[in-house]
Amino acid sequence: MQFSEMRSRVQTLVGESSGDFYTTTEIEAEINDACVQISRDTEELLTFYDMTTAADTYRYTLPDDFLKIKRVDLIVTTTDTRQLEYKNLREYFEYTESAVDTTGTPYIYKVELGSVDKTDSHPGDIWVYPIPDDNGGSNYTLRVYYYQTPTTLVDDTDVTELPLLAHKAACFLAASNMALKGEDLRKHDRLLMLYENELNKIKMHYSRLQRQRPYDMKDEMGYTETEF
Repeated sequence: MQFSEMRSRVQTLVGESSGDFYTTTEIEAEINDACVQISRDTEELLTFYDMTTAADTYRYTLPDDFLKIKRVDLIVTTTDTRQLEYKNLREYFEYTESAVDTTGTPYIYKVELGSVDKTDSHPGDIWVYPIPDDNGGSNYTLRVYYYQTPTTLVDDTDVTELPLLAHKAACFLAASNMALKGEDLRKHDRLLMLYENELNKIKMHYSRLQRQRPYDMKDEMGYTETEF
């Protein structure tokens, strides 16, 4: 569903198409916010990002569209890839407190979310230990698998990266928030219920196994049916 189609759908749901009260700018902002929330709630937008390490550097900035870590791999060579083990803050410092300056091949990581700079905001940082060496002069590659936030929709022909089944849900959620502007709590509650129902359908759909199996159970034990 294109951005213009989603906007029209939201206008229909709130009961206005003129834009006199529910403005286009407000509706577009709510649609983009809804897409981010659905990405968080469904965890379907899985991607990865490669970061080249630098010798004696243990902290690396996460991508701008980062939402949540799935896993982190360390690529040592083209034939040697290792999964790093996640540690929480306490566990990480238990590993490092007696030898904080140790360098070598990393095998654990932790994540710190949020920015420490108001002028150069970013989602957070990933810390690895031991502190990477230069890997024999070629450095390592951190391959970070993570759930991403969708790209902000701008043009009428833009299409969100969310699966097609989630587009209608985004419209319901955006419309429910728009209803609050008119203090129409009844409409807000109904639209929110429609969103939650749609979200449950999406989760159920993607949690099912692939239906590439026979409907009949194979008779592995050699039993046969007996007629009575």
